Amino acid sequence: MEPVRLEDICPETGEFELAAFPGEIFHLRPISLSDSAWMIQKFGGQAGIELMFKSVDLDKLSILIFRLLQEKEMFASESMEEYDDDGNKVQIRITGPEKLKRSICGPKEQIAVIQALLKTIGVSQPLIEESPKADSKKKSPRAKRATRR
Repeated sequence: MEPVRLEDICPETGEFELAAFPGEIFHLRPISLSDSAWMIQKFGGQAGIELMFKSVDLDKLSILIFRLLQEKEMFASESMEEYDDDGNKVQIRITGPEKLKRSICGPKEQIAVIQALLKTIGVSQPLIEESPKADSKKKSPRAKRATRR
């Protein structure tokens, strides 16, 4: 695999859909220089950002996704009643990122949201498919043996 060239990185708007909002398409704006500086401060420098993506830290990623989300009003924070793990009714305040995270259901939606996020930083589907992990999935785990005639 060839290394990614700077000119191959082209941030774009990312889009995804959620079953919780039928027919709605959500948009993530491309990451700006201001967002990059904010991420460095918020997530513990470049190493923290890399760890967030490598470990797929959904709590942190949902904060970033919410920051880039153009339809924030659909996930406005609110107070609500809920039941705790012991069955007690409690009053909680749910944040926008938490509300968004609760709306993302199943692996298919998680993948769609992460792919939309990657698109905002300029990682396109062809670059994802050319990544080392994708290359290792394409190769057979067993070495092919030469057949003799």
